[in-house]
Amino acid sequence: VEVIEKPVVIYHHPEKARIYVGAVAPQKIKVALLSDSPDITTGFGVVSRMVGAGLKTMGYKVVSFALQDPVVTPHKPDEWPVWRGCAHDSNNWTNFNEFFRVEKPDVVYMNYDLGNIRNMLDRMRALNYDAPIIAYFPVEGAPLIDQFIETLRLLRLMNGTPLCYARWAVEAIKASGGSQAEFAYHGANHANFRKLPQQERDKLRFAVGWQDRFVCEFSGRNKRTKGFGALLDVARILKEQKANVVWYLHTDPNDCVPNSSLPLHQMVNQLGLNDVVFFPPDLDKQTQGIPYDKPPYTGPVPDTNILREVHEWNMSAMSLIERYNLADLYVNLSEVEGWGLPTVEAMGCGVPVLSVDDQGVQREVLGDAPAYVGVSHWDIWHTGARLAQVNPQNVAKAIMELMYNPAELSAMSKRGLAQYSKYKWSDLVLKIHKVIQEIVA
Repeated sequence: VEVIEKPVVIYHHPEKARIYVGAVAPQKIKVALLSDSPDITTGFGVVSRMVGAGLKTMGYKVVSFALQDPVVTPHKPDEWPVWRGCAHDSNNWTNFNEFFRVEKPDVVYMNYDLGNIRNMLDRMRALNYDAPIIAYFPVEGAPLIDQFIETLRLLRLMNGTPLCYARWAVEAIKASGGSQAEFAYHGANHANFRKLPQQERDKLRFAVGWQDRFVCEFSGRNKRTKGFGALLDVARILKEQKANVVWYLHTDPNDCVPNSSLPLHQMVNQLGLNDVVFFPPDLDKQTQGIPYDKPPYTGPVPDTNILREVHEWNMSAMSLIERYNLADLYVNLSEVEGWGLPTVEAMGCGVPVLSVDDQGVQREVLGDAPAYVGVSHWDIWHTGARLAQVNPQNVAKAIMELMYNPAELSAMSKRGLAQYSKYKWSDLVLKIHKVIQEIVA
């Protein structure tokens, strides 16, 4: 006689009281995804889309609640129900409650920062809804504040499994007094990122007027920790040194520079950098789920003889993959990251990377592929976490050295492509599948 021992969880809800022995067929399990909308191009949105698609392929029933969602989504990338929410909508939690009442998921998967995860845990607790939870989250800086450690404790009490983006995050939680967590790298192969042939790259550069220029690039939200202030300092130093460098900053130029009342594009104007710093003319469209290999705009050519307007239209007709391929060097001065997806995407396009050596998650994720600039000093974020600061003079010097070293740039490109290839969405989906089987069996 074989004796099988399995933990049994009886839900408070009579209609959900089930006992499983052994593996459970995915077709019997409904998974709720709580994150940014899978229809939009944000970091959380990409993770939600790829995890949902992977679980659906394995046979799971999938439904999403979108806590961030644009007013208009131009396409729907996946064929599962998406309930629309908005973090700034007063009806958001009413919709959240209705989502659980109607959908009755067997497993809840949360992919968000720890602050928003706490909000969702509190709402689920208020609903007395005790489905098992998988919380997949980044840790953006250490040490972690007490509220984050308390969130992880509450997650455990609510039959939840904490899953971090990186090994460094697990160690940061432990060092801050938190309980043991697991980690799983997420993927980077959500699009056909690739290095375009040199002839095609030359055509792209000509279309925006950057032929014979050394192009530096960075992509990220214009917020406190992304290092845009340092990037502008570097651009100013290189211009003063008459270096033939142009910068493409794939961010929102209308957002104010941190610790300033000036929008980023006005700061560029104040610094006299309009001729060397350029922004996307269409970032609002870029975030609305436009595929990475499709241009966000294919309308008529503008009736203008102003060369900059022609160049901006040409950029609007480029996909994000093509925009990555404009660059000779991707310069990442982010002060802290939870994982750093845009940098890995750039490596997938064969772009060499110059990065701050944060001695943490960025060093872990990027590996030996980039050239690194050391930390000059550490600043403190509002959470108490350390923020890696660089000396702009050192960054400018590193760029100048790489400009005149094509052999090293080529070697960095190859190392980046190899590092990018390590990150597969199928690995994360398989990890989540195993956790689901463990918590529902």
